[in-house]
Amino acid sequence: MDLMKTYDRMMTQTKQDFLTSYNRLSTGLLKLSDANASVSIMRDELAILGPQ
Repeated sequence: MDLMKTYDRMMTQTKQDFLTSYNRLSTGLLKLSDANASVSIMRDELAILGPQ
């Protein structure tokens, strides 16, 4: 019985760790995507301004 409880606890912790890692990765990818969009806009603005 103790073995089953220990296994259940370990699986629960592993699932929580996985979800935490997944959320961090997802958030990081969203930030990278936003940064990429911002850089693209700034690059276009710089091209319009050109050398002065």
